[in-house]
Amino acid sequence: MSGKRHIMEILKTDVQSITLETYSIEREASGQPVTIRAELQISTPTMTPETMRIRVRFQHDFVFRNEADLGQKLLELLRIRF
Repeated sequence: MSGKRHIMEILKTDVQSITLETYSIEREASGQPVTIRAELQISTPTMTPETMRIRVRFQHDFVFRNEADLGQKLLELLRIRF
């Protein structure tokens, strides 16, 4: 799977929203971890800059079921990182 272009809100609160803008999922070979690339937009109206765009790339034994699962995994990684 590659080059999917979607806009999906994965978190929305009164003070912050995180939107998944694009992603791709690739597997080199059967039994290997997948490589996930994603572009996210993080909006926090109370901070400057108000909007940030970040790119993430990680390898994981992630089982892709749907975009909601991917969104939750990305949130988990963001919480660990930031």
